[in-house]
Amino acid sequence: TGKKYPPYAGDLNENSVITRAFRVIADHVRCSTHLIADGVSASNEGRGYVLRRLLRRAIRFGRDLGVTNFLHKISEVYIAEYSEFYPELSERKKVVLDALHIEEKSFLKTLEKGEKKLFEILEGYKKSDNISKFSGKDAFLLSDTYGFPKDLTREIAEEKGFVIDEEKFNVEFDTELQLQRERSRSNQNFEMKGQGNEVFEELPATEFIGDTGSNLQKVEVKMLKFVTSKCEKTQKCTVTFVTDKTPCYAESGGQVGDRGLLFVEGNTFTITDTKKIKGNNGDVFLHSAQMLEKVKCMGGSDNLVGKKVEISVDENLRKRTTRHHSAAHLLQSALTAVLGDGISQAGSLVDENKTRFDFSFPRALKEKEIAKVQAEIAKYASESHKVEVKEMSIDDAKSAGAVALFSEKYGKTVRTVRMGEPSFELCGGTHVQNTSEIGAVQIVSESSCSSGIRRIEMLVADSAQELLDTVYLREQKIAGQLKCSPIQIEERIKKLSDEKKDLQNEIGALAKKLLAFEAEEFYDRRTTNEKTGNVVVCEPVPSHDLKHVAGMVRALSDKKVDVVVLFTEDGGIAIATQKGQIDAREIFAKIKEIAGGNGGGSPFFLQGKGVNLERFPEVREIVEGV
Repeated sequence: TGKKYPPYAGDLNENSVITRAFRVIADHVRCSTHLIADGVSASNEGRGYVLRRLLRRAIRFGRDLGVTNFLHKISEVYIAEYSEFYPELSERKKVVLDALHIEEKSFLKTLEKGEKKLFEILEGYKKSDNISKFSGKDAFLLSDTYGFPKDLTREIAEEKGFVIDEEKFNVEFDTELQLQRERSRSNQNFEMKGQGNEVFEELPATEFIGDTGSNLQKVEVKMLKFVTSKCEKTQKCTVTFVTDKTPCYAESGGQVGDRGLLFVEGNTFTITDTKKIKGNNGDVFLHSAQMLEKVKCMGGSDNLVGKKVEISVDENLRKRTTRHHSAAHLLQSALTAVLGDGISQAGSLVDENKTRFDFSFPRALKEKEIAKVQAEIAKYASESHKVEVKEMSIDDAKSAGAVALFSEKYGKTVRTVRMGEPSFELCGGTHVQNTSEIGAVQIVSESSCSSGIRRIEMLVADSAQELLDTVYLREQKIAGQLKCSPIQIEERIKKLSDEKKDLQNEIGALAKKLLAFEAEEFYDRRTTNEKTGNVVVCEPVPSHDLKHVAGMVRALSDKKVDVVVLFTEDGGIAIATQKGQIDAREIFAKIKEIAGGNGGGSPFFLQGKGVNLERFPEVREIVEGV
């Protein structure tokens, strides 16, 4: 900043503007550096919102001191000083610096727009002599519309002399926020996850026994809880149940929960989802299920507790999901190989149909890079690496080079998954036994997920093959329509495109000639003002196409007609004048006084509509008098 830290120069005033700014920036950058290194991304929810607030406050104080593009520079110094104590800072340095740079660049645009609106609001308060009250409703408008943080609004308002009634300000803001949330919920099928799970928290931890394909069909387990959540005469019975052990994988780590069947006392339920909650004794797996037939209700939670039941996992869905999960690990390795170190997973969703993978990166990937990433994954898969799953201490895993997801919390013992040399990660999900099971690989999209976060969607195995088959059939159909072979489609389309362009040029040239021919007829109707010597054309045209009429106006103006005013049948108007002589806007203003209409343009060309042509004789008199 070019400014000295006041306490070092003997200025011990704690309220010094510079002292406060220096301390805010140093503190907020230090905290933000750790948050990003811990896997937090700036967002509008949860931990991400805390990070965004810290960064935006630091950016604003920096700008007040006259500096921008500075957060990553301060962070770099901090990382250099403290990496000895916090090794993850140097490991994640590139991710941290990129995230800081991107967030600052993004917020500077927001800050400019938001401050402009805020100053307009403050000015309005001053004019109405209302400096003692600043509404939380206005603060919410700035937050919701301009992305301007509530705390920053309050801070700037107070700096400008406004007194904030803290309690009222927060109540008004929160009321508007609640109304906005309710509006959002009304347009969604909103499900409160976790609600009512207290009845399951006292149960023993569930033992997961379905890690291998040999233990997935008609596994005998003991029922610990069976709760009917919906059971009416007109509907199938819907339940949530917990067993002592289960072959069903519960949703976690981005992998969706298993589906399957529950067999209990001669009745069959479809298991629609499996999730887990943190119970008092460990993770409890909750199975959501629905009775296949509308039969007699199974009753409440007590009459089945302690009884033996059977569970089967949908093996086809499990296999498809597992392949996509293993492919996500290879995708992380491929991204690192192509884009370099610093790639960090920011989230994922793996189901039977796709792999969705979010990662930190400051820009969109180029087509060549996407192709290289896809080729790397295909190579890893085809090399038939054996997938080795081992449990070890967290320290041993990290020492061995296992990649950890920094946003996850790990215990002392962790589960590692190795797929040859390319991939070695901490993971609790299900996987293939050999990378060759992944089969075909196809990246279908690469896009922005949020600031500094990219998203890749990828299909493998059956899903990829289904896509390739669909594309192949479509290609065959297109080739048939173009009357060429599939390999000639691109060449054929280029040829058709060139032919279309040539035809458009020919049509344009013919249209220009036709326009000139039509304009010639109106040129013959020109009049000359004896007083001013101006040559004028003012006529209605038998057309509703204002674009066409405007073209005629330009053509007549090119023939040195001083003033051209033509009308469409429905009251459209186009005016052209010779540059430097007469203002088209002044002519239109006079016409508007008599016949109405609205429009706009330059002094030399103007278009409009809504002119009352019943007043045309009077309009012509005005124009010919110019």
